[in-house]
Amino acid sequence: MKGLIYIELTESLTSAYEKELILWAKARFEGITTFDLDSRSDSFMFNYAADLVEQSDKIVLYISIDGAASAAQVTRLAEKLITHKTKRLVLMQGDNALLNRLFSLLKESYYKGLTPEEEKKRIEEFFEDKGKLLS
Repeated sequence: MKGLIYIELTESLTSAYEKELILWAKARFEGITTFDLDSRSDSFMFNYAADLVEQSDKIVLYISIDGAASAAQVTRLAEKLITHKTKRLVLMQGDNALLNRLFSLLKESYYKGLTPEEEKKRIEEFFEDKGKLLS
């Protein structure tokens, strides 16, 4: 199973209901499972995302961080990605020192600050096993 977890961490109370990356992934990859979280999601939702990591053969985690939003809820999910044996890809927009340290352990599976086009290309390569294998 292919999965995409989209997390938006922001201090703002407004958030777009439809995420362009999720719409693109659903149109591009048949049968992909997507899950959308934000700063106001409770721990139950983050636990569900961790379950999705365990159940997926390949999982993409996309994180958008705006300002000084807290990333505390993401740390358990980050640890699950780091220790889990499935293939994973992490894409991050924005900056957070804790998440940078955690995801830097993934080396070539972690990308930060890519353009939307570059992100889509990385996701396509990852799901289609183009280029080097990520482990």
